[in-house]
Amino acid sequence: MDRLVWPKESKSERLLGRAFIKLFLTSAILLAGCSSSGDDNDSGNLKGGGTAPIISLTASPSSVDINGSSTLTWSVTNATSCDASGAWSGAKAMSDSQTVGPLTITSTFSLFCVGAGNSITGSVTVIVNGQPPPPPPTVSLVANPSSVDSGNSTTLTWLSTDATSCTASGAWSGNKATAASEAVGPLTTTSTFALICGGAGGSAGQSVTVTVNAPPPPPAPSVSMTANPTTVAYDDSTTLTWSSTNATSCVATGDWSGNKATSDSQTVGPLTTTSTFILTCSGAGGDAGQSVTVAVNPPPLPTVSLAANPTTVNSGNASTLSWSSSDATSCNAGGAWAGSKPLSGSESTGPLTQTSTFTLTCTGPGGSTNRPVTVTVQAATDTVDLSWIPPTTNEDGSPVSLSGFNIYSGPSAGSLQQIDTVNASQTTYTANNLASGTHCFGVTAVSTTSAESVLSNIGCKTIP
Repeated sequence: MDRLVWPKESKSERLLGRAFIKLFLTSAILLAGCSSSGDDNDSGNLKGGGTAPIISLTASPSSVDINGSSTLTWSVTNATSCDASGAWSGAKAMSDSQTVGPLTITSTFSLFCVGAGNSITGSVTVIVNGQPPPPPPTVSLVANPSSVDSGNSTTLTWLSTDATSCTASGAWSGNKATAASEAVGPLTTTSTFALICGGAGGSAGQSVTVTVNAPPPPPAPSVSMTANPTTVAYDDSTTLTWSSTNATSCVATGDWSGNKATSDSQTVGPLTTTSTFILTCSGAGGDAGQSVTVAVNPPPLPTVSLAANPTTVNSGNASTLSWSSSDATSCNAGGAWAGSKPLSGSESTGPLTQTSTFTLTCTGPGGSTNRPVTVTVQAATDTVDLSWIPPTTNEDGSPVSLSGFNIYSGPSAGSLQQIDTVNASQTTYTANNLASGTHCFGVTAVSTTSAESVLSNIGCKTIP
């Protein structure tokens, strides 16, 4: 510190002046060397952590007469910026000197400097002789709440005495009233708010730190998925229904695939084997999965229907085969026919000369089913149709009353035998199923008195 030279004065004045000099010079040196462990209400307190700034601030002379001047000299280390307050103002260099005056009242000059995460205030008072020293300002600054979640706010409340102005720094800025409250936020990181208030008696600073809690981790996704029904018949379908929470996307794996909505339903099938469907949904909180298994019953045996129309034919004639199947993928003929056949259809047997059995075997996922049908072939036969005119009189010319007619047949005209009788109202007759060979026919009339006429004319037919 520079040596001070004072004008001549009385002994009492000299003692009083030296007392003030010693008091305030000692105060300036102590303030410049304070650490962050001190009281936050004292000028020169450190704020924050890390390497602390160091301030050296002196006034020469430290006591002047009214309208006198003094030279302030300062140097600062471990700081990046400094601002003056109290009886002077403005941004200041890290090291410099400045003449202040003319001074009319005792004045306190403060210097607030900020380093990497730290701040410090240094002050020096120049006494103006003949004036009582003004009281130093006081500052109270609180935050409510002092701990918030990320994105929330807090309210700063402050009160100062013997101050005419206040300036904010740190996590806030600007000129402030000497007493007020202010909401600050939203806050995303732990923040320190500093306030320096100055008056005729100097300046005082206070700071408060608001802790910002780390945001809670995002909630984990959840997934719910069901299948309806959970057991299906072979080659049938089921409906999957799902929903999720805290998810932004879903992906299907297992027996289905692709990107899916976070909530939806989907029909899947036809299913031929027991299948497992997996859904994984993702969100900011991670992944969640759910699966559902759908049981598929064994495939049924094929059903086969095979019919012949007619089932009995004369030798050399044909029958028509008709068939249908279900739960089959292929059909093959066997027995009296052969080859691959469609799953349903119809087909002629062609001329048959002997009784024949036709089989059809149809195969599907559930196995094979065989169905036979037999067409009976009988010997060649034919039909003869007879017709006649009934007699109306007897041989004597008298009227006749008839009770019926007798039908005769034989291999020749001389070997006829009665084969049937029909009533009197019938005048036609059909002989069916005649085998190969010659067939001769004749008819007699029978009266109500049981008299029988002679044979009608004889008709013969040869059947090949």
